[in-house]
Amino acid sequence: MTAVSVITIVRNDLPSLKDTALSALEQVGVEFEYIVVDGSDTPDTAQLHAQLRASGAVLLVGQDDGIYDAMSKGVVAATSELIIFMNAGDRFARATSLATLVDCVSSGGHHWAYARAAVLRDGRPWRKPVGISPYSLIRHAYVRAAICHQSVIMSKQFFLALGGFNGKYGLQSDVALLLSAGRIAKPGVVGTIEVLYDATGVSSSNVSAALRNKSRIRSDVLGLGPLARRLDGLFTAGQCRYVQVRQVLGRGKLFLQRRSRFPKWPGR
Repeated sequence: MTAVSVITIVRNDLPSLKDTALSALEQVGVEFEYIVVDGSDTPDTAQLHAQLRASGAVLLVGQDDGIYDAMSKGVVAATSELIIFMNAGDRFARATSLATLVDCVSSGGHHWAYARAAVLRDGRPWRKPVGISPYSLIRHAYVRAAICHQSVIMSKQFFLALGGFNGKYGLQSDVALLLSAGRIAKPGVVGTIEVLYDATGVSSSNVSAALRNKSRIRSDVLGLGPLARRLDGLFTAGQCRYVQVRQVLGRGKLFLQRRSRFPKWPGR
């Protein structure tokens, strides 16, 4: 049995799949299997699929019911004790990153572990790296984007015991899963950046809606009482207002930058 299954999901994004597959297949120092769950099946992807199969990858091609359904299919196909999700567009930071994660979770006897992750947009740093260290359940629950799920390695058995991804939380199903994991078992933490997360994906849009959904997740997973739910709601409202203000200021800054490039009228 291989040490870990690396699972990539993708649909109609050939360039990103190429980048992620190259990053995954170049990992050294650990035995692993590479599973690709591709919701597209076009002439453009057929050639890459053939190349991946030749490299030993497992291909699951066909329609699915969304991101987390595809990820769950990858888990079912996984034959390793450990699993990690590396979605199309995301990459390992170096060729030894996977081995570092496997060593952390295995040597510490953890059910799960995570590393820090650099957040990129259009290939450039977009915000500060994420991945709280040391781990704290409260910080995990209340710090925005505290842990990047692409940097998480988890026992397949533990994943299944948690119930996998709960579809009622939509695009934040991974948030619910990891918070549930943290409530049950303290994770191992790799303090270095081992993953490059692509923040241009669909789950990175509509921040205010995501924050409100995360409040719902906290209430459910942490079992908050009426008063705690009320305080959590006020906290979330403040977060949403902060995001809205930053968006307005960002649009204003962009307007001024564009306006400064306009030619001035004579005499001004």
